[in-house]
Amino acid sequence: IVLSVIIPTLNESAEIDKFIANLLDQRVNSPWELIIADGGSTDSTAAIIKKWRNDSKVPISMSLSRMGRAVQMNSGAQMAQGENLLFLHCDSRFADVLLIQKAIDHMLQARTFSGTYKIAGHYSLKFMRESLGYSLLYYYFETKTQKNYPETINGDQGFYISKSFFNEIGGFDEKLDYLEDTRLAKQIAVKGRWLFLPGLIYTSARRFESEGFLKRQLLNTLLRVFNE
Repeated sequence: IVLSVIIPTLNESAEIDKFIANLLDQRVNSPWELIIADGGSTDSTAAIIKKWRNDSKVPISMSLSRMGRAVQMNSGAQMAQGENLLFLHCDSRFADVLLIQKAIDHMLQARTFSGTYKIAGHYSLKFMRESLGYSLLYYYFETKTQKNYPETINGDQGFYISKSFFNEIGGFDEKLDYLEDTRLAKQIAVKGRWLFLPGLIYTSARRFESEGFLKRQLLNTLLRVFNE
């Protein structure tokens, strides 16, 4: 298997069906798999996954662990059969059906050219919004994802990394309850390098819209400050 796509879930019945439907539209030339890394969902998440597992030509597995995105994603990575790992969030969407294949080709070319496997890839982001407020601020954060500095890279953008490199740097830090993605992004930058993957991921703005854009961004800023 060339690629294992890993998704952390916790009571994601409202999103998981739409996510898997969108993901399985991808046209991938090589064998790949989907792993749902669940942290103990008590809703219908598991039942929805079982339905897709029975109907899908792409292998779908489910890893179970204690709650916590770092723990869950590490659990999914341990189960993965793929040479490469792509960590995504459940509210991610792809508009381009060739996006994953382009990522596979792009990373293979980059590793071949540079002669090292210590390369990780990420996408740029586009927010899916229901309200029109704060357009300039959304644009600002979308633009930040087009930078290649570790402090601008987070899990919403997807992390594409070889399993060997992921294991070498120790995976996600399970001591962290949050910002495990930014910690890993910094480790990758220290021991290897980041590059952009072709295309972009659409991600839900639901956290900003439900909690309030400014309140959510203030919380994100404080979390980053206290995590330094």
